[in-house]
Amino acid sequence: MKFFATNLDALGTRLSLSSFEATLRSLIRQLWNGEIDEQNFQFSMQAAIADGYDRAWRAGESKCGIAPEDRTGEEDRLKRTMTAEAMDRIRDLAIFVLQHTQSPLSTILNRADIWTNGYNRMMEQAQALACGDQKFRWELGDTEKHCKSCLRYNGKVHRGSTWHAAGALPQSHSLECGGFLCDCRLVPTDAPASSGTLGAPSG
Repeated sequence: MKFFATNLDALGTRLSLSSFEATLRSLIRQLWNGEIDEQNFQFSMQAAIADGYDRAWRAGESKCGIAPEDRTGEEDRLKRTMTAEAMDRIRDLAIFVLQHTQSPLSTILNRADIWTNGYNRMMEQAQALACGDQKFRWELGDTEKHCKSCLRYNGKVHRGSTWHAAGALPQSHSLECGGFLCDCRLVPTDAPASSGTLGAPSG
């Protein structure tokens, strides 16, 4: 039953992420072709990000049985900060789209990846905080090339609180790659913790 439930959770996460990405891409497309104006675009993006990032955080913390009412003040503050940082980039996106209405739509839609990756980053951060005593192993994603930070962390095992304290989390802006196209992940494990200290991504 536990295996079945885990797979259902993973499926739900993928569906939520796909829905979030589809919403953002649809809004970008509508602004690009003139179906909505800049003000409506920004308002709709804010609503989509607020909802999507909230779902992402809930998904991350639920992996360790933490409900929204169980969050610490630190977790709530970090969630709000990360969401606000994402909101701050919306206007720049709107300007970029409006300046490139004659460019191929496919190149414009790639900008949605920044916020889609932010969804994954929210999940990773929530999980690391909620599962502070749980050990996690860093696993590389499917990208062809990996930055030095991700390669250095690959296979290492540490508690979630240790990963968090070092600022070493998949999709983090602190990684050498900037986290924008990172699809590495922290996987719960019972393996022995890695020896030595865990350096910061830039270390």
